[in-house]
Amino acid sequence: MRPEPDAFPDQSLIHRYAAPFLSALALIYALLAGLHTLQDFDLGWQLATGRWVLQHHHIFSTDVFSYTAQGAPWTYPVLSGIAFYAAYLAGGYALLSWLGAAACAGTLALLIRRDSTATNALALAAVPLIANRTQPRAEMFTTILFAAFLTLLWRHYRNGRQNRHRSPLWLLPILTVAWVNLHLGFVAGLALCAAYVLLELLDLPFPSNHPAVRARLHRAWPWLALTAVATLVNPWGADIYIALSRQARAQNLHTLWVVEWGNIRPSWASLRQAIDWRDPQSAFWWLLAIAVVCAAIALWRKQWGAAILLLGSAALTLQHVRMQALFACVAVVLGGSVLQEAWAARKQKNSKAPRPSKALAYSIRFVSKQIHYSGWAAAVLLLSAVLTCLAGIRSRDLITNRDYLSSSRL
Repeated sequence: MRPEPDAFPDQSLIHRYAAPFLSALALIYALLAGLHTLQDFDLGWQLATGRWVLQHHHIFSTDVFSYTAQGAPWTYPVLSGIAFYAAYLAGGYALLSWLGAAACAGTLALLIRRDSTATNALALAAVPLIANRTQPRAEMFTTILFAAFLTLLWRHYRNGRQNRHRSPLWLLPILTVAWVNLHLGFVAGLALCAAYVLLELLDLPFPSNHPAVRARLHRAWPWLALTAVATLVNPWGADIYIALSRQARAQNLHTLWVVEWGNIRPSWASLRQAIDWRDPQSAFWWLLAIAVVCAAIALWRKQWGAAILLLGSAALTLQHVRMQALFACVAVVLGGSVLQEAWAARKQKNSKAPRPSKALAYSIRFVSKQIHYSGWAAAVLLLSAVLTCLAGIRSRDLITNRDYLSSSRL
């Protein structure tokens, strides 16, 4: 009996194993890229903060370290300093270095998806940007928790649209309690909650989306409200926002004098960096270009929210170098999802195309499927091979210290 066209496997071995292979490759690369020599100046005073709090059993609210500002009001989360000092006592500076490696690999683990080749390929490209911001310092916790928030909210939104299981949003307020006591970047979590609401509101103009939007918001709003309330669970309560406003007032000064708060101006030097595939920082320009392309695809498919978030995060990272890791997370999660959904829609459209006759339809469909799967399998195999070579060479550069010797990070 002649098999029906639908009996042929929808995915070849290459399709089936490309995504898990790329995810494993990205995690290995992230672990190597995140294993930094300790060099950040902030780590010193954060270690001192943890030591002081543990020795005095008290959280100070005035500056106790500096000479020129001693006694001035001080509001800063201390849990990160305690964690770093505890790690230092347990394993010295070596354990702190491994903590940075674990933070980089952990962030990647939150972003990758076992069923999405596009997402995992973007995650591998994003490794250098995430590794730069997961050095042992309080900010590394913002990178990790931002990835967790983004993944939870996006999957709740995306899976709700497709009537699949939803994310455990009850984790948001729990993570917020930790975040607000680890780093002032907790405000990025609130921004993500606002961005999620924006995504839902932009779906409302389409009447067919109303029931799904209402259902998602009905399930999400209690946890979003609790997330906002959870920011008050810290030693200073609502006064933690005073520290944020104080930092915002000094932002212009930071932009002028602190490199990580400076802006990025595209130039011919940027183009040279972008085409230097061996330079890890070229990943920024690759992801920036991919984010723009994905935003255009999202606009074409009327996914207004995804397009706005991709373009908005790209604009923000051009304003501040420090935002590169957060932008990378957005580009991986949203960009990978947009590409995957666009490809799935194209396959569905092709499968619904009218057929001339039953016998002829079988022949045409059989031949077209073989061509289609062979071409797509070859493309996935080529992409996997290129990314494997890229990750392998860059990992070798990290192990041999070529990356550090050829850059300014000394």
